[in-house]
This record gives sequence, C-alpha cells and structure tokens, in this order.
Amino acid sequence: MPHPFEYDITPTDKGVILSIWEPAPKNEIRVRPFLFMVKCRLLSEVEARKLLAHYLTIYQTQGQTLG
Repeated sequence: MPHPFEYDITPTDKGVILSIWEPAPKNEIRVRPFLFMVKCRLLSEVEARKLLAHYLTIYQTQGQTLG
C-alpha cells in the first residue's frame, strides 16, 4: 500500500528535524500545499527513521481499519 505522505530529514546542530506531510493542492482556503505537517526534533537520523517507520505502521493499520 503506497503512502500518500512525504517526509524530509534535515540535519541541525543538535540532531535532525523529521518533517512528515500529506501534499495537497493550494486553493482559496488552503494556503499551504499540504493537508497537515508534523515536525519533530530528534537526536539522530536513526531515531528519525525509527519514528518514520512507526508512523508508517500506524498509518497502514488505521487505513486497514477505516477502509
């Protein structure tokens, strides 16, 4: 099942920032090109990838129960 969200892991001086968002076209109501965005500061890319994997697991589980 492909996921409809995108992510980015950005290095910082104290670790990384994991950003996860669901793209959506801008319109007169939506002024940013996404439905939601979450940003998490983490100590390492390893932690960011673990959180991303957990998010994907939750998304897939919820999709199965809602669909």
